[in-house]
Amino acid sequence: MSEQVRSSQKVARTIQETAAALGVSEKFIRNKVKAGELRHARIGTRILIRDTDLQAWLDSHVVRYEALHVNGRDEPQAA
Repeated sequence: MSEQVRSSQKVARTIQETAAALGVSEKFIRNKVKAGELRHARIGTRILIRDTDLQAWLDSHVVRYEALHVNGRDEPQAA
């Protein structure tokens, strides 16, 4: 058994825990899972989202701001 699991440290979150951690609705997370945008594991009927998959999904949604002059103002652009 890996050190991470033996230390009883959580490595995955439920839909509810993920939504609470991000401050979004459970429906939002379920929609991302259903659309295949957010990797997850199914253990029986439970859907679990590993912390590493959540971090990767968040990293893919980081917005960087570059000076783009669209209609005379700067617009954010996805990384």
